Amino acid sequence: MNPLDGLQLFEHYGLIILPALAIAEQVGIPLPAAPVLLAVGALAAHGRVNIPLVLVTLSAAALATDLAWYDLGRRHGARVLEHLYRWSSKPDDCRRGAEAIFAPHGARSMLIAKFLPGPTTILPPLAGVFAVGRVRFVLHDLAGVLLWALTWLAAGYFFSDGIAMIASRAS
Repeated sequence: MNPLDGLQLFEHYGLIILPALAIAEQVGIPLPAAPVLLAVGALAAHGRVNIPLVLVTLSAAALATDLAWYDLGRRHGARVLEHLYRWSSKPDDCRRGAEAIFAPHGARSMLIAKFLPGPTTILPPLAGVFAVGRVRFVLHDLAGVLLWALTWLAAGYFFSDGIAMIASRAS
């Protein structure tokens, strides 16, 4: 039996699971998509997953969610941010952290937002509050999503044998 068979759930349903996990992360539900991206990268190393298709579906879901947050921030301003900060276990730290990332970098902060659990939710509405242009936001957000996804997919691809061994032992 191929050790990657333990990952067949992601082979068959990865195009549904990954976007759902990305959306969950972006609305503040702590369901990390990175481990699934690693597994999908490992499957891709063995020709069992289409990486461009994964990137398109994941990008579409992440961009749609971030645009919704951006528009909420643009329309409702600081009230949206206050609600998000209240959901945090440490609202003041969340506020300071997001502002420390966004203030010096503006829209470029979207390049790293997906790598950080809190800012992935906070930075899109913050960009809306600060009236970052929509096209500029979309370009930076899309670049950030692709950077994040390709980083984890590449790690899974290059370490596929180790991931297969772990999947084999887990199953």
